[in-house]
Amino acid sequence: MITTTRNWAYSAAASDLVANVFYQPWLGKILDGTAVSSTSTYEIMIWLSNRRVGPASLGSRVATVNIGGQNWAVFKGRV
Repeated sequence: MITTTRNWAYSAAASDLVANVFYQPWLGKILDGTAVSSTSTYEIMIWLSNRRVGPASLGSRVATVNIGGQNWAVFKGRV
């Protein structure tokens, strides 16, 4: 089990803002807390918001899951 939290919210956004907001945990073989490296095995990217720019995935959509009442598209691919 992996426990992680992230809180995020817009307080205001300009009408011409172009941005995306994501949370990106990496999973790998190293258990000592070192930074992402060539031994990292999995990247998980969770898009929280996009403004006038869409998230891009390198993979294919494989599922839709509902977590906490919110639907999420699940993609799988290789980097």
